[in-house]
Amino acid sequence: MRTVDPDAASPHLIGLDLGGTKLAGGVVALDADGRARLVVEERVPTPDSSAALVRALVDLVAHLRSVSPHPPVAVGAGIAGHIGLDGIAVQAANTPMVVGIDLAGPLREASGLPVRIDNDANVVALAAQRQLAPDARALVAVTFGTGIGGGLVLDGALWRGAAGLAGEPGHMVVAADGPLCRCGQRGCWEAVASGTALGEAARRAVADGEAPDLAARWSNSGRLDGQAVVAGLRAGEADAEAVWQGWTGWVAVGLANLIQLIDPDVIVLGGGVSASGELLASAVTAHLEAMSVAWSHRRIDLRCAPGGPLAGVVGAALIGWEDQAVPERAAADVAAPNPSRQNVTMSSATASAARPPLQP
Repeated sequence: MRTVDPDAASPHLIGLDLGGTKLAGGVVALDADGRARLVVEERVPTPDSSAALVRALVDLVAHLRSVSPHPPVAVGAGIAGHIGLDGIAVQAANTPMVVGIDLAGPLREASGLPVRIDNDANVVALAAQRQLAPDARALVAVTFGTGIGGGLVLDGALWRGAAGLAGEPGHMVVAADGPLCRCGQRGCWEAVASGTALGEAARRAVADGEAPDLAARWSNSGRLDGQAVVAGLRAGEADAEAVWQGWTGWVAVGLANLIQLIDPDVIVLGGGVSASGELLASAVTAHLEAMSVAWSHRRIDLRCAPGGPLAGVVGAALIGWEDQAVPERAAADVAAPNPSRQNVTMSSATASAARPPLQP
């Protein structure tokens, strides 16, 4: 856990970012100028069942409240998957335990705080727009982690679509004969350009005898994933460079499609791989520059998300805060029907008994 001493006058918020492998949470302080600062952070593995996930979320919120320098006033959560306007997931290839589950209810009951849930990439898009590009007319945020998520901010507002399911570019098909995606389609962008796909590309290169340096990293650490590729890249290893160029090429293919469709002035890259920073932004930009139709005659600001892999935590907190400023919007959204909704309830006493609280 990391803690920073914030300004006592700042409203404090809790943000949660639920991905396929990790559940990240934090306390965010909102400054007078509207800028958000992460002052406490915590990460735990993502549970593999709905009941265990509810317990983990309740425990994490309780822990963050206990270590927050000042009492939080709202909770926001970004969840990987197709999230309806009522905050209920209708589809989630990488986090199937959330589908149809009301996660906000147990969090409200246990914490006594208002809770807002949205798509994980939507919250990154909101954070990027508020923190980096408040004047952007069209901002696209894409997160590269276990899967690929997307969020759109158009004319200053999140674009959620008719049912709240807009901005899921990970499942647009970019290679009809490509690998099978977890969603059941073949050749999804997620299957070739997610953080998971980067690790898979590295392991294929080793299996094919094309990556001796990556093979050595695998042997030494027992793992070979996107972080290992980035480490090899920073060390100047040619085989890591080859894998990286192939993977960022697929990243650029999907972004080129989004550029043609949306014509954004800002593109923000988030998720775990965004920790590579300029290595990612420069490689993707180089690929896009070679795609003249997508890149020519445009002025696109392409950068990595503020906060890197923790941008989702900050964005989730902002989602919770926005509902305090515009409560009628939240009420209207929650009123939207969702036939896939299920109720998973857990009292605060039951939640506390189910698993010991996290230790600071």
